[in-house]
Amino acid sequence: MKRLNKIKNNKDIWYAKQVTSWIEQIKAVLKTDATIYTLDSWGKWNYFLYNNKIIVANILYPDGLEDNSSIFSVTMLKEIPKTKNDISIDIIRNGKQKYTVKEFLNWLSSPSQITETVDATYLDVVKFLKNYTIEKFRTERYLFYVKCDMDYSWAFNINVKDLKFNADLKIYVELGGSLATILPQKIKDIIVDDLSGKLSRYRIMQCKKAFMHLIKQNCVELQTNIFYALEVLKQTMQPIEQDWGMFICPVFNKKTAKFAEIFVDDFPVFDGKPYFVLVDNIKNITKAAAIDFIKPKYKTTGIYKNGHNKYNFWKLSEKEIKKLVFFLQLPHQNSEYTNWQYLIKRYNDNTGKIYEKVLSDNMKMPDYSRLYKTNTNKNKKYTAIHL
Repeated sequence: MKRLNKIKNNKDIWYAKQVTSWIEQIKAVLKTDATIYTLDSWGKWNYFLYNNKIIVANILYPDGLEDNSSIFSVTMLKEIPKTKNDISIDIIRNGKQKYTVKEFLNWLSSPSQITETVDATYLDVVKFLKNYTIEKFRTERYLFYVKCDMDYSWAFNINVKDLKFNADLKIYVELGGSLATILPQKIKDIIVDDLSGKLSRYRIMQCKKAFMHLIKQNCVELQTNIFYALEVLKQTMQPIEQDWGMFICPVFNKKTAKFAEIFVDDFPVFDGKPYFVLVDNIKNITKAAAIDFIKPKYKTTGIYKNGHNKYNFWKLSEKEIKKLVFFLQLPHQNSEYTNWQYLIKRYNDNTGKIYEKVLSDNMKMPDYSRLYKTNTNKNKKYTAIHL
């Protein structure tokens, strides 16, 4: 009970309530009380899913909608939209900010920031949510589902219905010192709160075992296991801020970049210099490389100020550097940019709320082949809360 109380009392009140208030404002404009999923709440535009339409709103952070905020409703006319003829944009509120088809298509094909443990685009997530019903993760004995219940716990949590005894429970997964949501490996990683107050310890243990069996199965839509699919549901129905104080932004996943996941983050908060980050595997990070946008050098201080995890410094091999340079020079698949220019754009977009635009759109790529000759300590570890 002490362990459960500690987890339940560790809450993300400020950010979670902030996003919840935005959703209530959107509901008021749409005149609905139906479920609205939060898809993206950090960029210039905020994205929500409502009634199979994507609501795009220009929300002022942290205050919310203003009288001159623009709101649009986007309908996808094809399963995989690629051109302006594949979508329809309707104006809900005609504010001062304009929105384009190009912006929508770029966003839809970009890596989802809902949770860094799922390697999926926003299009993948939208398709998954459109097909979701409360019965999706039902077993013979239990119904595992997600709802907005104002819990706001930092720990991953979902609701459960014991169908035989008509009992309500809630499952929490302790994070083990990391803010990254980690697939539970043992029964003791799962904490159950018997909301009905009528189940025996044996019945609660059976619920834990059923959950452990379920979450290791595959979710086809998101190409991950069911545990992380449930995390996507929780983070879209009732978002919490997963990354304390930082605004990390995935740009290229491993399917695209082949040998690494590539992120940007607002490192200027520490030394005034812009960096991008490479990690080997977002679901199980063992090494990380923070690379300067301006000069061919690594960041040699900790990635985050308040970190708990430590990742080995990744000094790229000559072959890996050649792969990186080749990839960054390629045309971006969903825009007129090169991958290098797109990386700069995402960096500028990501830090724009805090800093002035720090990089030129046409900035030339440094000679990163010189990274191979950089003298660094191979045993150095980066400190990080969550990548």
